[in-house]
Amino acid sequence: MVSCGDISLISSYEKVENCVYTSTLLRKCGRWGSEVANPKNNCSRWKLTHAERFAADFYITDAKSGKRALVKAGYHTKVVPLIDENVLVTTSRSTDLSSTLKCWLQERNLSSEEAQLIRLEEG
Repeated sequence: MVSCGDISLISSYEKVENCVYTSTLLRKCGRWGSEVANPKNNCSRWKLTHAERFAADFYITDAKSGKRALVKAGYHTKVVPLIDENVLVTTSRSTDLSSTLKCWLQERNLSSEEAQLIRLEEG
């Protein structure tokens, strides 16, 4: 069993609470030649343009003995994530960005004007 240490994390987009690790990735459609994407608004090459990854100290508890071990994964600690991010948002050229996505982009000083083909992943 895993439980948070002193401070738990909240994922930045979906606002999931009590996390020991969060990852939010923003990808834009990478250019291939002069075309940004094929006519169906599908992208074959996504370029990572923004990443947020945070880890908190956490405890691992042995189910049989109840003994707990503190795992120092917080500030300045290198962590190898074993989490696959889920795609939350994929836009196309005809998509109007939601107010939540616009706000998330603005909070990070990322342009929502040029955000035509983007994909947001979080885990």
